[in-house]
Amino acid sequence: MTWYETLIGSFFEILTLLFFMNIFNSKYLENKYIVILLPLITAVIIVATDTLMVPVGYLINYAAIIILFSLLLKINIMEVFFEFLFSSAIILLFQTILIYISSNIGAQPMMTRTEIAIHLLLILIVSIVVGRNRKLQLKVRPFYRKYKIQTELIAVNLFVLSIICLYIWDTDLSVYNENIIVITAITLLWFVLNAYLLKKLTDDYKQKKIIALHEQNILMSKDLINTSFEEMNIDLPNEMVKNKDNEKGKMVFFTTDEGEILVNIEEIYYAEKKHNYCLLHTSSKVLRLIGISLKEVMDTINVEFFIKCHKFLAINMKKIDGIRNLNNKQYAILLKDKKESVYLDSKYYQELICKYKHLVNKEGEEYESL
Repeated sequence: MTWYETLIGSFFEILTLLFFMNIFNSKYLENKYIVILLPLITAVIIVATDTLMVPVGYLINYAAIIILFSLLLKINIMEVFFEFLFSSAIILLFQTILIYISSNIGAQPMMTRTEIAIHLLLILIVSIVVGRNRKLQLKVRPFYRKYKIQTELIAVNLFVLSIICLYIWDTDLSVYNENIIVITAITLLWFVLNAYLLKKLTDDYKQKKIIALHEQNILMSKDLINTSFEEMNIDLPNEMVKNKDNEKGKMVFFTTDEGEILVNIEEIYYAEKKHNYCLLHTSSKVLRLIGISLKEVMDTINVEFFIKCHKFLAINMKKIDGIRNLNNKQYAILLKDKKESVYLDSKYYQELICKYKHLVNKEGEEYESL
């Protein structure tokens, strides 16, 4: 293949990877300029290693891809690493199936340029369909976050096996024994990665077991305290009763980029829809929610003081400091203890005002005109 054929082929291969990896994280396709820039840069690196005939060039290419993905997309390098492993292993498996079909149909020792182009196009189409499938994302992302280490362990094994297969295909069997060091190094890497992931899996299991025991002890302690008060005919203090009644209602779980996080509803300022994900703005940080719509966020929070103020925004009315009229159809909601503001569409204005007044009267606070 000529250098420009390698460049075009590599560009489409990396583009295919980006679409497939989007199943795990929406950041891969978030910036359309980076979606074009990343495959182009990596394709140039692949052409360079291929032209210079660098030994085991594909491993260098893989390392360059992972580092570039991590830097330009601002994703943790280990997350990129394992998501890349899993995606590339599946794509290599699909390529193997296509090669097998082509060889049996054409009965030729080498694929033609047309066959290679057809293969690339088919793989790209499949990756676009899979990577942009919203229903699949909603199923895969929470599952991936929940069973992250197990998925990474499978990815490592799939990837190393595919690398060994590629190396055997690219190596003349007559000089196979001369390259036993490379094969040994790859196999050693395989065992090291498996050992690392098994240790993580064991540590994670132990930690979860300790947390479960700790939570069980806390519940047992609470039951003993409550039983003691009841037997002594002593009422619990008002504050303890209040906390007990609101214990479940005040805290909700969300699946984020950082994993499962417990959030206090009282600390939430607002939620907003961005592209194909949601952001939850709290008093301390902004959480990027995975596999959930704005409506599902509101259903999860499920309190009367959290309502929509715009097509893509829902706000905690307890955090409203005031409303400023921007024009006939748009308003700006000022937030307590924050310099920023959020939009209030005229469509939601009357409903928000009515519910805000009801909330203030219900809590016995003095209502100030917004």
